[in-house]
Amino acid sequence: MAFSKLKRRNYKIGAIVLFIVAVLTFIIGFYDAKCTSKENIKSIKGTLRSYWFNDLNRGGHDYMINLNESNKSFHISADLITNFNKDKFERNIFTNDSLYLSYLKLPGIILPESNELVSLRSSTIKFLALESSYNKLVNHNILIKYLSFAPLIIGLLLLNTLRIDKKYQ
Repeated sequence: MAFSKLKRRNYKIGAIVLFIVAVLTFIIGFYDAKCTSKENIKSIKGTLRSYWFNDLNRGGHDYMINLNESNKSFHISADLITNFNKDKFERNIFTNDSLYLSYLKLPGIILPESNELVSLRSSTIKFLALESSYNKLVNHNILIKYLSFAPLIIGLLLLNTLRIDKKYQ
């Protein structure tokens, strides 16, 4: 079973792409996991300057909160959208209301640097709970760690198939 030159080239390109994907997911899964430790959670109390909750097409979300006391934007990641009570927030919180935020500052290795919210509450209402948010982020990183092995293994199998095919030509 000899592959044509075009098929061999396509397999090589596919293997290279899979290796790149594997490296990127390794970085996200292993490096970002170090950043999501409980010791890295920071808290800030401030007053609401602005917010936007954009539900993008295909299930994407862009949720940001800005405080008067900080020039940083605080992002609610897609993993935590289901834990966040957006409707309750919009009904009860207005400009200059006090908020308590807990967040993780995630470095910009692959994606831009961001401040990921893990807790959001006012003095009386909790909109995003710290424990459940933190657990969800940790579990997501564990999943990415193990999924990162899939493209690596598939890429190695592809290269091995090409090696075996070349041997029998």
